[in-house]
Amino acid sequence: MNKLLERFVSKSQHPSIAPVYCVQGPGGMGKIVALKLMCRDQHVRNRYADGIHWLSIGEHGRDSHIVSEIGRCAADAGHTELEASLRDEERVSKAVLTLSKIFKGKTVLFVLHGVWSDRKTFIRSFRELIGGGLTSSLLISTREETIGETECHETVKFYFLEVQSNVSKQILTSSLNEQQRADLEDWVRADE
Repeated sequence: MNKLLERFVSKSQHPSIAPVYCVQGPGGMGKIVALKLMCRDQHVRNRYADGIHWLSIGEHGRDSHIVSEIGRCAADAGHTELEASLRDEERVSKAVLTLSKIFKGKTVLFVLHGVWSDRKTFIRSFRELIGGGLTSSLLISTREETIGETECHETVKFYFLEVQSNVSKQILTSSLNEQQRADLEDWVRADE
């Protein structure tokens, strides 16, 4: 995750295409917790001065749900009139085009949470939205390896055994009692 954090605060991006990064791993491994912590980092917030916008896609996300998420993103950016205009929109591509009017030329990080392989077209639409890749980035959270392999410039695989910070480990084990925690740590050590 530190490698990904370094990329996010770096000004050097892919010069002709929007950079797409991926965090991939099974559900419940702490991907979202780690990404939320990363997005709170002041260096990341400074780098993406025009905002960090989360859109929850989901495994069974219908187009109407995704359009609603895009409308919420517009409202979060202060464009409630666009959110209202999208309420009757059915096409994701049209909603993304509407959103592009807001963010063109801005320095933004879009986090697409819960992306599945049937949404590759949506990823490509967002890549076009953020344009030439000179200032903005796209970050995808997924369980599917194929997303990282085919749609992303860099992928960080996130598994419990590879948790890279004590904070993440503490968050992930906070609901365990002492015996469960000891058993889990023994299992992790035995697997190394």
